[in-house]
Amino acid sequence: MKKPAPTEKTLPKPDDKDDEKPARKGGGPVGMAIIAAILLPAAAASFAGGAVTAVGMNRLKETFQGGGKSSHAEMPYEGAAQYVSIPETPYELLGGEYQGYLLASMSLKTTRREAVESLMPEIRAVLQAYIRELSPADLKGATGLYRLKRDCLHRTRKIAGADAIEDIFITDIVVQ
Repeated sequence: MKKPAPTEKTLPKPDDKDDEKPARKGGGPVGMAIIAAILLPAAAASFAGGAVTAVGMNRLKETFQGGGKSSHAEMPYEGAAQYVSIPETPYELLGGEYQGYLLASMSLKTTRREAVESLMPEIRAVLQAYIRELSPADLKGATGLYRLKRDCLHRTRKIAGADAIEDIFITDIVVQ
């Protein structure tokens, strides 16, 4: 038995109606120009945002303002948060059965630096009286550190005012 001869498939003949086909979306030179007009500004903004993050806003301003130091960089704007250090202080822990020592340094976040600095002796005395009543067991774990922060913040706000002190940060702590 003979195999049938393969038939040649014929390609469809081009129609004269090719001009009537709808245009592809986003294709062609016009579509590419539209895409470029949208993406290029977005890419530039993304790059500029990354530059601000990496370099810092003040440094970026100095660069574009001729490299001179800006007076705004030296003086924080009114109402800006500033930090006041409470120097590293040893506290004797007398509460409970076991006596120990706490060595801590703290910082206060404030919008009224001068007022808080003038109240620093009173703030330190109140913190000394409070911490002196604690025991080493009171300072164990994250909960103990959270309570210490919360109670110190409460006491400093009573002295300087709740609107003057935004937060307190315990920057270093050693319990012995």
